[in-house]
Amino acid sequence: MPGHERVPVTFAPGGITVWVERGSTIIEAARIAGVVVPAPCGGRGVCGACGVRVLSGRPLPPDESEKRGLAPAPSGVRLACRALVDGPLEVLPLVNRSVSSAAAGQVVRDAALVAAVDLGTTTVSAVLVGASTGRELGRATVANRQQAWGSDVLSRLTAAMDGASSQLALAAEESILEALCAACDRTGTCTSRIDRLVVAGNTAMVALLTRVDVSSLAHAPFAIPSGMDAAALSGPLADELSDGCELVLVPAIASFVGGDITAGLLSSGLVGQEGVALLVDIGTNAEIAFSGRGRLVVSSAAAGPAFEGFGISSGGPWAPGAIERVEMREADLEPIVAGGGDPLWLCGSGLLSTIALLRRLGHLTADGRMVADGPLGDRFTRRDDIVAFRMGHAGHGPYLLQTDVRTFQTAKSAVAAAVVTTLRSAHIKPKALTRICVAGTFGGSLAVEDLVELGVLPIDRQESIEFVGDAALLGAAMLAFDPSLAESTTELTRAAQHIELASEPDFAQSFVAHTALEPFKLVRGLFG
Repeated sequence: MPGHERVPVTFAPGGITVWVERGSTIIEAARIAGVVVPAPCGGRGVCGACGVRVLSGRPLPPDESEKRGLAPAPSGVRLACRALVDGPLEVLPLVNRSVSSAAAGQVVRDAALVAAVDLGTTTVSAVLVGASTGRELGRATVANRQQAWGSDVLSRLTAAMDGASSQLALAAEESILEALCAACDRTGTCTSRIDRLVVAGNTAMVALLTRVDVSSLAHAPFAIPSGMDAAALSGPLADELSDGCELVLVPAIASFVGGDITAGLLSSGLVGQEGVALLVDIGTNAEIAFSGRGRLVVSSAAAGPAFEGFGISSGGPWAPGAIERVEMREADLEPIVAGGGDPLWLCGSGLLSTIALLRRLGHLTADGRMVADGPLGDRFTRRDDIVAFRMGHAGHGPYLLQTDVRTFQTAKSAVAAAVVTTLRSAHIKPKALTRICVAGTFGGSLAVEDLVELGVLPIDRQESIEFVGDAALLGAAMLAFDPSLAESTTELTRAAQHIELASEPDFAQSFVAHTALEPFKLVRGLFG
């Protein structure tokens, strides 16, 4: 079981560093970093496909399972799914044993590139992958320009049906291109070298991108729009990508369970593994997938953009200036800021960390009311007659408002209620889960204890929870590099059983119960 001490893991050749708990596997670190490390066997250590070369540092010694999976392997190679981090580490992912490693820090300049995109409601993320090596070369995240038509899916669907379909599609194309260009700029390459583009996203976002009739998503009975699978590159994407660039859309499972969860299931290796597992993709549209006992059950719920740093008064994406988490140092709040410097706004992980700390210190009640009495009382003030908590130093913001806490409560209760209702529909109790994967683009690393203490996840066993980063982007990247995985995505969509949460009688009751900022054990009565 991972300890609480965090240590850095760096992935060559791009130099991407993430901090993970000591005892985490290298592949867990890779998922957080968004680095492509294939794990076809679901992390059981039997296929040997997730080899990495250790460039510096030393993981814990291999167990017997890893030794079998490594044989034969050159010295210094470990299986990412089995090797445990025990201190600072630098590794180089190997696509397969025949690929020689590049020098640490060297930018690999493939003759051609493939790219993957996670087209989210609030943000759009892109990653570049070498077409011949499978190595990540660069990635970037930008805001989805469709937000000009509303922050929620329904507003955009309504706008499309009212005549703005072409404008919404263009906004999506421009957002994707912006993310791709930013990723290219970081590696000194250009978009014209991209030969394949794989897009994963919720059903509505992909439908808007492809200019199809979206009315089937706006009215019951909800259904996946027809014609999405026949889409081709158009607009600015067709102009900027290579001639003949192939566009691949990861297939959706249901009306509001899109290709992003399909890609997440692919990258997490959840389906087909032993035990009972859960994937929770937390975003503007929270998507849930349960796999086990011969079943694959999926659902979704509207959570709003708070977990991505939007929809709050001082929120924004993870970027230099974002508060990614907070700590107590010398009896005062210490915001940890991406890139250093002064705090400018809260990203998703910073919002969660701040609310968890205030709850722990008694500055937030279980029902979400701000209380000034306590160790950080001098940081409370009022802004526009709303109670506010100052995050910066020397009288400076940003601020967390009482209204922001209410926004967070709505988001977390939607996620928790979706998990509870999905598990109940599958006749599974939380204690039966052997693996819980949390995906999303929160910004910095989340603390498991924060998710549990605030009841974001209705699970009271922290040891079974792992973060898999942007699982949708990673799955799309795997598909971009290895098109043969398309068959696996098709099989996933056919096997999945969709639950429409709005029609479940217990969902509304569960939603109300989970607005409390309390661990799941205090609202356990919902399971009987």
